[in-house]
Amino acid sequence: LRGEKNFDAVFNDLVQNHHLGEARYVVLAGSSAGGVGALLHLDRLSTRLPQAAVVGFSVSGFFMDVERFPDKTGQPVPTSSLEFDCEAAVIWHGALDVLDMLVPGCREQYSPEDDWQCFFTQNFVSFV
Repeated sequence: LRGEKNFDAVFNDLVQNHHLGEARYVVLAGSSAGGVGALLHLDRLSTRLPQAAVVGFSVSGFFMDVERFPDKTGQPVPTSSLEFDCEAAVIWHGALDVLDMLVPGCREQYSPEDDWQCFFTQNFVSFV
């Protein structure tokens, strides 16, 4: 939610003080986690600037969903590190509800137990 507020504040400043509302071409880009954010907000930006051709790209905004390294006893950890992190984010922030607003359609592709996978760029990008 903080990212959305930051996006809105920057957008409003650019429109009011830097003539973004008159732009014909807009590129929204970010790197790493910012690349994920750029893709998540691309449709919102396009809707707010109907006169502009809006495109976006993500630099290193894809994160690998791989099995964790074995624990100290040599046993593999049962979930991937990103699965664990995403499940924690859902519990702590209700983040999937926000994701639904930004990228509608992704969660329907997964079972309720696996819809956390919509946090991964490679899984939601086709819905942007």
